[in-house]
Amino acid sequence: MAGKSAPKGRKAPRAAAPAASASYSSDASYLDFKPFKLPAAPWSKDLARLLPDAFSLTRGQPVRLNPGLEEGYAIGMEDDGLHIAYRSTDDLILALGDIVSGTVPADGSKSLPYDFRGIMLDVSRNAVARTGFLKDRIAQLSLLGLNRFCLYSEDVFPVPGEPLFGYARGCYAAADIKDLVGHAKRFGVELFPCIQTLGHMEHILKYPHYFPLKDNDYVYNVYAKDLYAFIEKTIDAAVAPYDTKVIHIGMDETFGLGRGLAFKENEGINPRALYVEHVRKVVEICRKKGLQPVMWGDIVLGHGGEQAMGGDEAGRLPKDVVMNYWQYAWCDADKYDHDLADFKKLGYAPYVSPGAWSWSRFFPAYYKAEANIDSLLEAGKRAGVPGALNTHWGDDGHECFFDYNLPAHAFFLAHCTERENVLETAKLRFRAVFGEDFDAVRSTEKIDLAGTTPDALIPANIGKCFFYDDPAQGLFSGLPFVKPAGNFYAKTAKEMGAHAKREGMFQPLFRFAEAFCDFLAVKADLRRKAVAAYRKKDKRALKALLGDIAKAETRLAKVRVLYRAYWLQERSPFGLEIVDGRMGILASRLDHLRHILTEHLAGRYPKVEEFEFKHFSMFHQSRSPDYQPSIWPEFMLHYSALGSRNTIKWW
Repeated sequence: MAGKSAPKGRKAPRAAAPAASASYSSDASYLDFKPFKLPAAPWSKDLARLLPDAFSLTRGQPVRLNPGLEEGYAIGMEDDGLHIAYRSTDDLILALGDIVSGTVPADGSKSLPYDFRGIMLDVSRNAVARTGFLKDRIAQLSLLGLNRFCLYSEDVFPVPGEPLFGYARGCYAAADIKDLVGHAKRFGVELFPCIQTLGHMEHILKYPHYFPLKDNDYVYNVYAKDLYAFIEKTIDAAVAPYDTKVIHIGMDETFGLGRGLAFKENEGINPRALYVEHVRKVVEICRKKGLQPVMWGDIVLGHGGEQAMGGDEAGRLPKDVVMNYWQYAWCDADKYDHDLADFKKLGYAPYVSPGAWSWSRFFPAYYKAEANIDSLLEAGKRAGVPGALNTHWGDDGHECFFDYNLPAHAFFLAHCTERENVLETAKLRFRAVFGEDFDAVRSTEKIDLAGTTPDALIPANIGKCFFYDDPAQGLFSGLPFVKPAGNFYAKTAKEMGAHAKREGMFQPLFRFAEAFCDFLAVKADLRRKAVAAYRKKDKRALKALLGDIAKAETRLAKVRVLYRAYWLQERSPFGLEIVDGRMGILASRLDHLRHILTEHLAGRYPKVEEFEFKHFSMFHQSRSPDYQPSIWPEFMLHYSALGSRNTIKWW
């Protein structure tokens, strides 16, 4: 058994014969024995339901379980069935996943590069995932190697006596979290709370009730009289439904700390010193409760809007906190090696966090996620990092559905469990567990790239830009360097439609992608054509465009129906009003475009002001020192830049 002892009193399983030309066992070693008859276990019924062709409760090759292995798993065929020796439940479930995907190593055993293999899902930016949906995804991802999971919760967890926590935002009930925790535990997946204890608290600080705790719109006032009692209360509430000692306490991106309402006239400001003392107090709260705190490490290294901490400041940080090193954009091996070495010099064995690159877009930037995961996890392996947490953020409305990102999560988990053949492993596991081609799902990324060369650090979201672009003002499509895209989207709609012909869990997502592209095939160039006809005074062309507007409206209505249906399958309805409202505004603005063209053709609106104003790049015309062409592409805009340059804000 590859040098490992068999559990006492049990026969060691015979390892499979080495494959002739690959690091995996030959397909006939295990796949020909499907389905596998599972023993009675807490996870058996769910696996048989989710993968009925692979697992059964009543028929097939029996699976025999041999717990007590020192590390990983070891498997082999015996006369009485398939034997699996394993260390813990997560290793056992991974072994089953490798068996049905044909990714068992040739010697039948596996040890893993990362012991902590987690995914963090953002549920604080409009999209609160349903626990029923999460139960199935956690079970499926455990077959790929997942053994940790957390819900990034700024305010959508219940805090006794604080009804504004998660108010009208889909706040979880404690009982639902507890139920999810118990379900995940069956598959060897430990759930832990992931909250904020300093910054990113805008959803609470927007209420007048919490103004006494406010430094600025996002950050707590560390001088507030009742702050630490309040934070302790939120920590108690956060950990209550969980069965773990781990808690992620946040602490990232604390922009403006000490310079808002916390500012004291005629006193010096040292935000890093304030930060260190705050971390010490929060960690002490965790310490007295027997909790293991984890925190984002960007402020320590100077990646979160402040200078890097000096030796004296960093030396005062608690050494019993786990630093979580996140870095999504650079994909630079030397940078990662250097930063991880800096953490080690400070006395920390950090975790590493790449990103699924799902934020600020409808379709993930998979190529960027793969580059980020590959470079950061390889650096982590070189540094001997014990844990990795793939972040799945939802900035700007969390428009991108979870399942579009499953290829990125599959690649991440393959990196956590393999030292070679990572992409091959990810693709085989993905096909076996999710029943779809990895590259087909990945192909949805082209909708936002739209044929551009991804050469900037921040990946473009062109599909979103064309989608929300005001059809009358053309804040995006009116820029001189934006090229026509209707033909591209017509072609891509056909490609997505071909994928949508296959039945399976991804069929509704391909149908949405097809409808999205079908809409943009008409809408992307609509304003460009209208302005060209207006300037030529071509009334026949303008009249023809009224038909295109009607076609766009019909196709947008289909997009909205499909999007709403999948949202409500995956997520709480609270938060849908944001994206639904954006699409509603878009429908209204298409109607406005029809109105101004009709009025112009009738001679009642001789000058179309929306077609007359000059467009400026929102990046190149900026004199901000933050602008760097190699970082910020022209084609990466949030909704607020696309819908209107006018803003009315109130909490």
